[in-house]
Amino acid sequence: MSRSLHAAALAFCLGSASAVVVAAEFEEPQVPALSELLPQDLRQSVHHSVEDVYLDGRFYQFRLDSEFGAYSVPSLALLRVRVREIETLSQAVNQLAVQADRPEQDARGQYSVSADSAIDILTHPVSTAGEIAGQVAGNLNETFTGVPSAGMDGAPSYREMENLDPVQAMHRRNAAAQWGLDPYSSNPRVQAFLSEVARERSAGRISSGAPTFFAASQHGLSVEDSAIDGDVAAALKADDPAALRAGDSAILAAIQVRADLAARFLDHASYSPRHLARISRYLQALDGVLNRGAFIEAAIGAGDERTAMAFEEAAMMLVYYHRHVARLQKLHAGTNLIEALTADNRIVYFAPVDVVYWSRATAELFDRQVLRDRAAGLRGWELVSAGDVTPAAQRELELREYAVRNRFVR
Repeated sequence: MSRSLHAAALAFCLGSASAVVVAAEFEEPQVPALSELLPQDLRQSVHHSVEDVYLDGRFYQFRLDSEFGAYSVPSLALLRVRVREIETLSQAVNQLAVQADRPEQDARGQYSVSADSAIDILTHPVSTAGEIAGQVAGNLNETFTGVPSAGMDGAPSYREMENLDPVQAMHRRNAAAQWGLDPYSSNPRVQAFLSEVARERSAGRISSGAPTFFAASQHGLSVEDSAIDGDVAAALKADDPAALRAGDSAILAAIQVRADLAARFLDHASYSPRHLARISRYLQALDGVLNRGAFIEAAIGAGDERTAMAFEEAAMMLVYYHRHVARLQKLHAGTNLIEALTADNRIVYFAPVDVVYWSRATAELFDRQVLRDRAAGLRGWELVSAGDVTPAAQRELELREYAVRNRFVR
C-alpha cells in the first residue's frame, strides 16, 4: 500500500474496487455563495474583501483584494492566514509610519505592488517580493534577504528567509512575535514589513515597529491548542532555523519517528520552520499513540504550501479528536487518507480538505475502505472532514455505515 499523501491523494485518487452499495448518481461539485461559505469576518472587513471563489479539486481557491494588493489563495486554511496577516499589517504599518514620522500613505506604498492586473503572490512569490523589496530599500542599495527564493523545483527556500545578519534576524523574530506574525510567512508583504523593522532597530531605533496598540482577532480554530501554539510561538521567537530544526528533530526522535524520515521531513521545501515546529509539537501531544512516524511518512509527499497547511490541520485534528472525542491508539498512512485506530477498535479517516463531494473517485475510495475494514473485523468506521461534506456525500457514506463529522475545523 502506498504511503505517500500529496495534493492528489487528498483529492481522492481513482482506484479499482468493487462497490459494496449500488452507486448513486455522482454529483457535479457546486461552489456555494461566499455568504454561505465564509463567516463575515473572513469574507469582508475595512481592510479586505473576498471577491470570488471556485473549486480546485477538494480545495476552494479564493480571490482576495486588500489594501496591500490582491492575492490568489488556494485553500480555506491559507485564507484564514492571509486575512489575519492583512488585519495585522493594517495596524502595524500605521504605527510604524507614526513612529518614523512620515505620512501613513507613503508607508503603505512600500507594501503595495502596482500592476495592471491582480498579483498572484502565491504563484509568483519571488518576483512580487523582489518588487516590494526595491520599494522598501529605496536608494540604500541594501540586499533584501527576508523573502523566499525559488529552489530547483520552484518551491520557496524558507531557509533563506532568515536574514544573514544575526542581529537583524533577532529583530525580525522579535517584531514578528510582538505582532503575532509568522517570521517565515510566504507573504512578501509580511516579509517586507519585518525586514524594514529589523533595519530600523539595527540602526538604533529599538522601539520602531513595536505595537503601541494592537487589537488582534481573538477567534481561534476549533481544533487549536493554545498551550501547544504558545510553545511554538516561543520557539519561533527565540531560535534561529538551525536551532528550530534541532528542537524538532529531538521531538520526532522522542516519539520514535525514524531518523531518515525525520530528516526528509525537516528538509522538505514545502514546509516552513513554522509548519515543522507546529506539526512536530502537535504529534508530540498524541500521548500514547503508536506509529506517529506514519504521519511524517505521509507528510513527505506534500508538494506545495496548500498541502503543507493541510497536514498542519490534520495534526491538529488528530490531537483534538484524541483528547475530546475518542482515544486513538495507532496511526496509519493510508493510500488516500490519514487513518487512526481507536482504543475501542474503530477506524477513523481524517480528510483535511475544504469539501468532500460524491464522485466516482469518492465512491470507489470509501467502498474499498469498507471492504477492508469489514474483513479486518473492525467495530465501525468514521470520516472526519476539516471542511464540508455535501448532503449527497453524507447520505452515501451513511448508507455504507460511516459516521460522518464535517466542518471539524472552524
